[in-house]
Amino acid sequence: MNKQFKELEMKTLTHKQAKRLMAVTAATMMMAGTTVQTMVTVSAADEDTTNTSGDKSQGLAVTPDATKLNAAVKNAEEAGVKVTQGKTKTTTVSAKDAAENKSRIDGTYADKVKELTDLATKQKAADTQYAKDEKAYKAALEEYNAAVKGQTDDANPSNPLQPEQLAYEQPFNLTAHKSGLSSVSVTSTKITDKSQVPAGDMYNSNYVRRVKITDSTKPITVTYKNVAKDKESGKSLNVTLTLSDFVTDKIDTQGSQADATPYIYVYSNYADAISQFNVVAMKQATTYTYADSNKTYNKEYYQTYGSLNYQDANRYEFTSPASGVKASFLNKGTSIANKLQKVSGKASTKVSEAFMGPVGSTQPDGIWDTSEEALTRLGVTYLVENGASVWLGVSGGDGKDPVAKPGDGGYWATYNHIMMGTNTVAPTATKPVEPKKPATLKAEVQLENLLVTPEVTKDVDAGNNKGNADGTADGKIFMKGDKMTYSLDASALPAGRDTYKSLTFTDDLPDGFKYTEAKAFDKDGKDVTADFKIEQQSGHFVAILTDKALAKLNAEKSKQTELPTISVYGVASKDGVTLDNAYQLVVDGQPFTSNTVENNVVAITPHKDVKAGVVDTLTNTSIDGKAVVKGQALTYTLHMDDLPANRATDITDLVWSDKLPKYVDYAGYKVLNAANEDVTDNYEYTGNNGREFSLKAKSTDALNADKTQAYVGDHVVIYTNANQDGVNFKNTATLTLNDQDLTTNTVKNLTPNYHPEKLDLTKDGKDFNGKSVKPGDTLHYQIKGDLSEYHDLATTVDQLKSDDVFTLSDDYDEDKLTVNDDVKKSFTISLGEDAKESTDEPAESSSAATDSSDTESVAPSTPESKTTEASSSVEAEDSSKTDGTTDTAATDVSEGDSSQSADENTVIIGEGTATEFDMNDVTVTWDLKNGRWSVTPKDNLTFLQKYAGKTLIASFEPIVKDGATGIIENTATQTTFGQDKQTNTVKNPIKESTTVEKETKVKEKTTKEAKKTTKEAEKTTEAPEKQLPNTGSNGPLQRIVNWFMALSK
Repeated sequence: MNKQFKELEMKTLTHKQAKRLMAVTAATMMMAGTTVQTMVTVSAADEDTTNTSGDKSQGLAVTPDATKLNAAVKNAEEAGVKVTQGKTKTTTVSAKDAAENKSRIDGTYADKVKELTDLATKQKAADTQYAKDEKAYKAALEEYNAAVKGQTDDANPSNPLQPEQLAYEQPFNLTAHKSGLSSVSVTSTKITDKSQVPAGDMYNSNYVRRVKITDSTKPITVTYKNVAKDKESGKSLNVTLTLSDFVTDKIDTQGSQADATPYIYVYSNYADAISQFNVVAMKQATTYTYADSNKTYNKEYYQTYGSLNYQDANRYEFTSPASGVKASFLNKGTSIANKLQKVSGKASTKVSEAFMGPVGSTQPDGIWDTSEEALTRLGVTYLVENGASVWLGVSGGDGKDPVAKPGDGGYWATYNHIMMGTNTVAPTATKPVEPKKPATLKAEVQLENLLVTPEVTKDVDAGNNKGNADGTADGKIFMKGDKMTYSLDASALPAGRDTYKSLTFTDDLPDGFKYTEAKAFDKDGKDVTADFKIEQQSGHFVAILTDKALAKLNAEKSKQTELPTISVYGVASKDGVTLDNAYQLVVDGQPFTSNTVENNVVAITPHKDVKAGVVDTLTNTSIDGKAVVKGQALTYTLHMDDLPANRATDITDLVWSDKLPKYVDYAGYKVLNAANEDVTDNYEYTGNNGREFSLKAKSTDALNADKTQAYVGDHVVIYTNANQDGVNFKNTATLTLNDQDLTTNTVKNLTPNYHPEKLDLTKDGKDFNGKSVKPGDTLHYQIKGDLSEYHDLATTVDQLKSDDVFTLSDDYDEDKLTVNDDVKKSFTISLGEDAKESTDEPAESSSAATDSSDTESVAPSTPESKTTEASSSVEAEDSSKTDGTTDTAATDVSEGDSSQSADENTVIIGEGTATEFDMNDVTVTWDLKNGRWSVTPKDNLTFLQKYAGKTLIASFEPIVKDGATGIIENTATQTTFGQDKQTNTVKNPIKESTTVEKETKVKEKTTKEAKKTTKEAEKTTEAPEKQLPNTGSNGPLQRIVNWFMALSK
């Protein structure tokens, strides 16, 4: 085996990388050689690459063992077999087809070894036999050549030889057929009726062509196609007969017309050749040519003419050598004279001597043109050069012209079909055949290497698995926080592989997958992580086979070796992302890319809301961020997003926990499903019936029953009551799913703080608190009702039906203060100046304490008091009874503006719309007996819609009673949603009046009463004068006008 072949056996090929996981099928390697194939010489370094998938790609090189094949090649070449080494074929196959293809190649190599061994044996045997045959051939050829030489070198055509065997072998065989005639160079008549030809016989021909001849007829050429086949080359031969030197003599007639015209008859079959009628002499030259090239035949050959018939002493058919004749032969038993005889008659003008029957004798009986002895007894054979010519004709008896035999119809010089045959008058020798040198046996050998495309697969499963779990989560949805396992697998490394320098699993993990760790497991589940160096940095993961493990892998390269599964563990860490991921198996720098697994990640978000009142449905309006009042029922609702369809992970644990704010009191819970059905029994309460709320699902089977469908979770409702005014509080719950804590949104509420205030002022609005008064003095009280923080308030229809939504009252000292009609008329309510200036967005309370469920609250602070002048009277009917009761009807809030309701029960109160206070919105009740007045809304909803967020200033101006002594103390009260809060207390000491002051006052009182009586009498007789309204801010102006009018009277 040559050096190139040895090098080719070990050659490792490199290919352009292409997409992995082709649909690769096994290729068929044609390695069979035959003993007679055409040799194609190629360089052993050439390579032919076949990829059964139609796409060039990388692969793991597998070089099947060709040791025995190489030895067989060497042995065959030494035996003389020509072994053509074809291009090394490289076939890319998938891993699943690798073993089958290697087995196929091994089998092909084994078959080729047997073929080469057999060819070597045959080649040796053939060469040995050839050597023997060559030696015998040379001896026989030497003997043959000597015989030919001895027979022909000294031969004289005029002296015929009569050997037992002609020493020279005829070089061709006659293959003429009935219509082989190709052309006649002169005008001729075609005759198909055998009765129209001499002797009445067509012999072996289909027709003849008759040519009229005269002594002056120019040479005629007659051509036949494919008349013979050369023995040596097997090529076909054409023949051309050139007829010339004609001598005619009318010695006979034919037919009923006694036609004596000389004719030549040309038969359509070369075997029958030419016949002559009344042509007593002519020369015939014979030239053979190769049919395919028209080149002149270059060999000597035998030409035999006969039968040469003769009758009595009157007529003798003859032949005589003309030119190109090397030797003449007669059979030992011939009837032809063995010497040339004199030609008589007109033919003698051209030919003087010729071979014919003995002149003066008669042809033996029983020999005719068609008999087997026609040539041996009546023929002459010439050894001629190609193109040689001979004379043919008819002679008379000695010194006579040829004549017809009397009474038999005449003689015809008819040269029958045997004349042109390749038979000879005696057998010819067979020239020794040179033994053919045995063909060099040939074989083609083609080595085949494999490029095995590993089947590199990636899978994804829920949880942390040991190796690749059954089934797959590819295409499924993970929830944020779910545990995931990426399994990196590859098909077994093929047998016959190269020695590897490195083997690495590499994976660029997707954004949204939080890596935790990785392990390696063999196919039996054994932990083989120690065989790898595992690293992960910024999402780039690699598992590199250690040198020790790689050495073990290479030691087993002759057999198929399984690779471990790399399990990459992590958590779905980002919401709303698609985790597309593939990994690469890298062998000696060649990357093989796996399939891509894809998962969408959905965050399951728990939600918290807060509703007004005791809610047992899921449709109530959220009051998150709204103000609520102390004592109000609040319902917290907890629910989570629907679990998505096609989810990968089972829910094994579901727990709700909530640390309630300290500003609410826990009152119970309920669980409702999507159909609003009570499913509380499906849960176990583990809270402390206080602030610590905890609820666990007893079973999660329903959540996992059909993960292909979305699952709508239950709603938890927690009942509480607000327990303090003036605080902010917020609340956040936690949902634990599969040990993952998910935090809800935070809901916030506040309870408004309010600070009613009482002012003791002078008439011009200066502070008068603590100053002395005298009986008969008028006190100027202002009572500020504080609704400044009661905007953006969430309440319920039921709450608004209550009688204690709002009340402003003053329990004055009826023993020291007088409230008469003037005092009641002067009673008025106005809005604080801040409300008149702006009714836009309400200011956030700055006085509320905050509760975050984990910190202590801060005590409410008291805002600075604002003094607002608002002295007015109230044109209100005195509804006081002697028992101090009122006859004003209670307000039915249900008849209020329903458009303010967010749902059937929840009502949201925004910033009040009023810029001035309308006394028609309230009922003022006077209890003169007990010294108390109170202001209540006629319609709670309307009142809040107009005055929420405002400060109400009630102006109350009682008179110090005569004889009153001591200290006048006064404290007012604001009742808001059932909660009472008193104002500060103002005090005024009473100073005794002097005697003069008392008399003056009595006189003034008498005068005043007289004027009043006079005025009332005038009203009955005069039209009423126009007056300004005495309510609201116009009250003081009207009183001034009245005073001036009284003076004028």
